[in-house]
Order: sequence, then C-alpha cells, then structure tokens
Amino acid sequence: MGSLQQHSILKGDNINWKDKDNIIHRIFEKTVKNCGGQAAIIHEDENGGNYSFSYDELESSANRLARNLRKLCKPSAKADSIVAVSMIPSHNLPIILLSILKSGMAYLPLDVDYPESRVKHILGESEPLMVIIDGGSKSIYEGTLTLTFNELWEESADESDEPLDHEEDPEQLAIVLYTSGSTGVPKGVRLPHATLVNRLLWQWRELPFRDDEQICIFKTALTFVDSGPEIWGPLLQGRTIVVVPKQVTKDPERFIDTLEKHNIQRLVLVPSLLQSILMYLDIRNDTETLKSLRLWICSGETLSQSLAHQFFTRFSAFNHTLANFYGSTEVMGDVTYHLLNETSQLKDIQKVPIGRPLDNCIIYLVNEDLRLVAHGDVGEVVVAGRNLAAGYIRGRDPHKFVSNPHAID
Repeated sequence: MGSLQQHSILKGDNINWKDKDNIIHRIFEKTVKNCGGQAAIIHEDENGGNYSFSYDELESSANRLARNLRKLCKPSAKADSIVAVSMIPSHNLPIILLSILKSGMAYLPLDVDYPESRVKHILGESEPLMVIIDGGSKSIYEGTLTLTFNELWEESADESDEPLDHEEDPEQLAIVLYTSGSTGVPKGVRLPHATLVNRLLWQWRELPFRDDEQICIFKTALTFVDSGPEIWGPLLQGRTIVVVPKQVTKDPERFIDTLEKHNIQRLVLVPSLLQSILMYLDIRNDTETLKSLRLWICSGETLSQSLAHQFFTRFSAFNHTLANFYGSTEVMGDVTYHLLNETSQLKDIQKVPIGRPLDNCIIYLVNEDLRLVAHGDVGEVVVAGRNLAAGYIRGRDPHKFVSNPHAID
C-alpha cells in the first residue's frame, strides 16, 4: 500500500460471516431453542404494572401476529414491504417488531409525538402497508390501514404459533429509519437484515456479553438507529431486555436506580446523558453506585476529552471502559470505535479519537472529487462495506450512495 493510501484509508478486520445466519428472526428462532424458558422481556409501566415474556412466549406470540400480518398486508417479494409502528416503549414493542420481521416485512418507527406534517410526509413517501398504534385517534393515518396492537393481538388469537416459511433474503429490508431532516427534508434510510447482522456480529465478537451479564437495557427511542443493536444485540444472545419508559430515562435518579436494580453492565448513551449522570453522582457523593456498569458506549454526539477525564475520575476505582462510537443512520449507527480503559490514554491528545472501523468496513478520507487526500490535508469521510445502508426510500439523493472508486476486485 502506498503512503497516500496508508494515511487516507482505514480498514476494519475482514471477517467472513458466510457460515452465520444473516436474517434477524432466524437467529432469534435458534436462540429460543437454547433458552426458551428464560425471560426475554421485562417491563414495569408508569402505573406499577409488571410484565414479563419468556423466549418461548415471545416466539409463539410473534409467530401468530406474523401470520395475521401477512394475511392483512399481503407483502410482495419484489418491492419494499413496510409496516409503520407508532407505540410507546413497553413489553408490546419488541413483540410487534419481531412479528413484522417474521412476516417478511420491515418496521418503520413513528414517534408518538411527531407533528402531523412529519407523519404525513413519511407515510406519503414510504407507503407502508399498515400502521400499528397503541390507541387513540387514527385520523392522522388516514389512507393507510391502521390497527391498534390490541386489535391485531385479538385478531391473531387463532393463528398457528409455528414459524412462517416463505422466501427470504438477507438483503431484504429489516428497518426503515427517517433522518431528522435537520439539513433538509427527512429521508428514509433503508437498512437490510445483513447490514444489522454485520453490526451485531462485530459487537458480539469485540464486546461480548460476560457469562454473568444476563440483563440489558432498552431505553433508546425506536426512531434512533442505536435502538437496533440495543434490542437485537441482547435478544439474539439469550439475554433479557428491560424496556425503560421515556419518563424514567429523563430522570437521572430513577434511571440510575433502574440500572442498579437490574445490575446493568453496559449502556449506550449520548455524551450529554453521561454528563447528567456524572453530575448527579457528584451531587450524591456516592462512589459505589454503578460500579457494575463496566461498559459505557458514547455515540450520537462528540465525546469531549474533558468529559472522558470526568468519567475516569468518577470511576477510577473500577475497571470501567469508555467507548467512543462514530457513525450515522446511513451506516447502521456506528462505523468506527475507540476504547478507553484509563486516563493515561487521554494524555497528549486534544480530542478523543473516533478509532478504527468495524468489521468489514472501510473508511476513506477524500476530497470533493472522491480522490484520496494527502497526509495532513483536510478531507471528507466516506464509508464502504457491510454496515452501509441500501440507499434511501424512493432512491432519494442517489449521489450519497455511489460505486466505490477505490474498490479492488
């Protein structure tokens, strides 16, 4: 490799996953065979109600719902088949997501607080075959078949709880996520099963669950890309996910109590939430809280060097890891990572590095003509590899997804 390439190209490990399953729900079905009686989902609602579903219960429930979804939606193998979901975080949410995937369709999250104009734009562009909601008025979804979760649940009661058997492809859509639209009109990012699975396989290899790490947190809004690994990372590895209400996540005291109650060992969060947690712990002057939370993964915002210092000052007595993930929705949330284990790693650096690429991913630093830049020059980061989305809904902004001019056959 020439000197220009050495400075302008970063490659993740080239891992051949061909012997692995590449479809989310098929991996789940294999997981169920090994841990059917274990808890898959735990949820405590705002009224104090406690809900728990085992892996066997989640599997059979999702199979019944999936069969009914296929009858109602009649998905096509030749086109994107999408089901929109507008539900608050609860035990019902992972059930409906799994059932949508099992039915051969992709799920598209709609935040329950989205303004009507955003909802109508998304529905008009993505053309989902159905919208599933918790309840309330259906008028905002007029023109699209809309059912509540309970309606769908009741209609599916007599369906078989055996898995469906239909044509599947790892490159078919699993998730559609709409961008915020901060730089223009929101765009629907198309994420295939294989893209999400590559991200998960890397995570399980590089940051594996420990034997005593049995419970994980699902607290990220479904409309954000980090929710994918937060849900499917644990569930496809036989772990339990605790579904955390939005109100709890916003309250540092309640959120920290939840993390402690379930002995959570890893957490994905934006740096601003990390800042809030550290400030709260300083106020409490409690040096023992969260000592079991060994892996803190920051993404979605810039992780400052000063915040990293605060982290290691607070947890100096424990063997904690602070991870800096970098990416966007178009690359399944994360495409590079950097792990920090002690304060000495922050010495003589002005910024926390974004690190190296994930497995089967390549980073190029290029100019406006997509040519590699020289050492010391400023360039733009472009990404190639298995974490890449399959473009936008309706092929919008095709210049964002182009053939790789630096690929070598």
